[in-house]
Amino acid sequence: MILTAVLCNDGECAAAYEWTVEQIGGAPIVWPDDGTRTLPGLSCGEITARLQVSPISPSGVAILTFTATTAGTDCGPPGGSAGCAAASWINVPDFIYNPVEIRYKTFIHCEVAGPTPAAPWLYDFFGGDNRPFGYSWSVNRSRTFQSCLVTVDPAYPNGQVEEPLQRTGISRGYDDSPPASDVIPLAVPTCGGQCAYTFVPGATAECVAQVPDASGAGMLDIDFIRQDPSTVDVILLIDAADQCETVVPGINAWLTIRFRQRCVNGEMTPVEYRAWGNYDGYPWYEVYLNGSLIFSHDPCLTGDTPNSMFPPPLGTIYQFEVSNPALQNWQPVPGQ
Repeated sequence: MILTAVLCNDGECAAAYEWTVEQIGGAPIVWPDDGTRTLPGLSCGEITARLQVSPISPSGVAILTFTATTAGTDCGPPGGSAGCAAASWINVPDFIYNPVEIRYKTFIHCEVAGPTPAAPWLYDFFGGDNRPFGYSWSVNRSRTFQSCLVTVDPAYPNGQVEEPLQRTGISRGYDDSPPASDVIPLAVPTCGGQCAYTFVPGATAECVAQVPDASGAGMLDIDFIRQDPSTVDVILLIDAADQCETVVPGINAWLTIRFRQRCVNGEMTPVEYRAWGNYDGYPWYEVYLNGSLIFSHDPCLTGDTPNSMFPPPLGTIYQFEVSNPALQNWQPVPGQ
């Protein structure tokens, strides 16, 4: 952000000079030295002021001040003295940084996933999550679950507000031997024939497994990277192998969501975002910002099956940009 201040030298006010504030907040400026900022050989010019910033949604105003110096002579408080230049107090409107919640989930829409082909699959069928798209579904009805809170507020060096929540669901594999001991066909298959079976009462999984402590360690990751004072990237990674399978690839995806919030004409803009990345064609994907769906992938529509998790040509890799071109452009984050 560029602020303009009138510098007064020897009691005469000179022209306005612009100076850059790297970080804006609701507290007085905090100098990195003894209280002055020296401009060698200059009586005025650009001064970079680093502020003590406040938490999200600060109240009140930020009182900013700086002093300049001539020929190495340190200036005193605002108002200056002989041979010095100094700036007046400047009141800056309240700068509110809006936090954004990201919720990113994968799931299997069907009650039963399968039947799988022969080798290398170890099990005939797998337990699905048996649900539609929806923000409220928890990790208990998801394959992977990632949630975090991000802000562009420079008070947070990388934009991370709190510890992210990352979890993996429970894998259940069924060998259905003898046939119909675990699953039976549905009278009317759905999802283009992908959801074609239901569990029989008393069906027992031959494999029930989950990543230790369910935290997704080594399989899920969220990275926060600040690009500049007004822009933060959040990178969400999935490399989640089914815990009942040893050879078949798992869910693989990476998604970058870039957020920015700028000061324009003295006021903060809404938070904007754009997103890009790629993902396997299976299973179902959903991405929410502040509870609003911004992206989804539905194998019922694309015809992708569990084999789509293999590398091409057997599998399928999609790009977020290609499947939703609007995500390439800056858009307001919903729910602000």
